[in-house]
Amino acid sequence: MIISFLHGGFTLNSYGLTLLSLLTHWTFVPPLINSSWKASDSDPCSWFGVQCDRKQNLISLNLNSHEIFGQLGPEIGNLYHLENLLLFGNNFSGKVPSELSNCSLLEKLDLSENRFNGKIPHSLKRLRNLKSMRLSSNLLTGEIPDSLFEIPSLEEVSLHNNLLSGNIPTNIGNLTHLLRLYYLYGNMFSGTIPSSLGNCSKLEDLELSFNRLRGKIQASIWRISSLVHILVHHNSLSGELPFEMTNLSEVGRMNNKFNGNIPPNLCFGKHLLDLNVGINQLQGGIPSDIGRCETLIVFQ
Repeated sequence: MIISFLHGGFTLNSYGLTLLSLLTHWTFVPPLINSSWKASDSDPCSWFGVQCDRKQNLISLNLNSHEIFGQLGPEIGNLYHLENLLLFGNNFSGKVPSELSNCSLLEKLDLSENRFNGKIPHSLKRLRNLKSMRLSSNLLTGEIPDSLFEIPSLEEVSLHNNLLSGNIPTNIGNLTHLLRLYYLYGNMFSGTIPSSLGNCSKLEDLELSFNRLRGKIQASIWRISSLVHILVHHNSLSGELPFEMTNLSEVGRMNNKFNGNIPPNLCFGKHLLDLNVGINQLQGGIPSDIGRCETLIVFQ
C-alpha cells in the first residue's frame, strides 16, 4: 500500500517523501536530480533515476556515475519494494546502512566505486532474493560476515579493492548452485582458500589476486567444470600445479610459491588462451606439448 501525504499543497506519496529525505544526506546533488526530484511533483515514478512497476511501487533506483557526494541515509530501508539499487561510481561515504536489509525484494545491489567505509552489515543476510552484490572499490574493512554466504540466491559477489581482512568464510560452499562470479582480489585476506569452494558448481570466475593467501588450491576447486578464469597472482600459495580441468581459458598464478613441474597436458581441453605462472618455484623445462596449444596467446 502506498501512503500519500499533503506536502505544500500537493499530494506526495511515501516513496517521494523517502527520496526527498535521502536528498538531505547529500552534500552535492547533480542538476539532473535537483531539477527532477521536487516536492511539487506528486509522481516520484517520473523522477530521474526512478522506475516503478504497474502498481506504482518504486522498484529501481539507478543513479550510477552522477558524482553524488554525501551518505546513503537509513531512509533507504523504507523502499520496501526496491529490486535494484544502483549507485556505482559516485562519492558516497560513511557506513553501508544496515536498514538496507528492509528491502527484502532487492535483487541487485551496486555500491561499487564510492568511499563507503566500515564493516559489511551482518543484517544483509536478510536479503534472501539478492542475486548480485557489488561493493568493490570502497574503503570497507573487517572480515566478510559468514552470514553473507547464507543468501541462497547469490550469483555474483564483488568485493575487490577494499581493505577487507581475515579468512574467506568456509561456508562459501553453501552457494552450491548459484554462485557464478567471485571477485575478492586487492584486499588483505589471509589463511587458505576453503576447499568448500569446490561445491560452487556454477563458478566461472575466481579472482583472489593481491591478498595474503597461503597453502594449496584444493583439487575440489580444479574439478569445477564451469570454471573458466582463475587468477591468484601475488599471494603465498604453494603446492604443485594440478591441471585437471578442460575449460580454463585463463590461468594467472604469478608471484606465489608454486613448485613442481608445469603439467604436460596443458592444452588437453583446447581452450587455454592465457597462462601466467612466472615468479614461482617451478622446476623442469617447458613441456614439449606446449606447441600443441593452438589457442594459447600469452605464456609467461
